[in-house]
Amino acid sequence: MSKLESTYLGTILQAVTSAQESFRYAKERYGSGKLSVFEFLQSQSQAQAQEVQAKYNYRMQIKHFRVLYAELIFKF
Repeated sequence: MSKLESTYLGTILQAVTSAQESFRYAKERYGSGKLSVFEFLQSQSQAQAQEVQAKYNYRMQIKHFRVLYAELIFKF
């Protein structure tokens, strides 16, 4: 894995961790009665969507990086 891939992976992991932490906080608030069922489910859905989006972005960036890298190699 290149340094660029590793850096981008770290950013993605931070986004996923942030979404998970946000959901954990919403779960606590729901458990204590400070959040409605609708708000809880909305929070859960949003956290899952953020995780999926982060993973998709990572895969697309890696593919893009590999295409650019291949173009550089075969250009010479």
